Amino acid sequence: MAILEFFMPLLFEVVFYGVGRFVIPIVSLGRARAETPKEAIYSSTVFYTRSEDKVVISGAFTMVFGIVCLILLCILAYQFQK
Repeated sequence: MAILEFFMPLLFEVVFYGVGRFVIPIVSLGRARAETPKEAIYSSTVFYTRSEDKVVISGAFTMVFGIVCLILLCILAYQFQK
């Protein structure tokens, strides 16, 4: 159980955030970006804010977006495997 307490936040904060950070600019065609960890300290956004000419997606929503992208990728891989 202690191992899960260590690896679950690591999985969410590193892997899923990284995937979301990579995919958000691609899906939005460069109109949105993920919030950097430094920006997350100073802001309290839930979903997004506008900064200059881009939409800035919050860190938590970036992780959710990363999870959804990986789930969709697994579903596609399973469908093509058949």
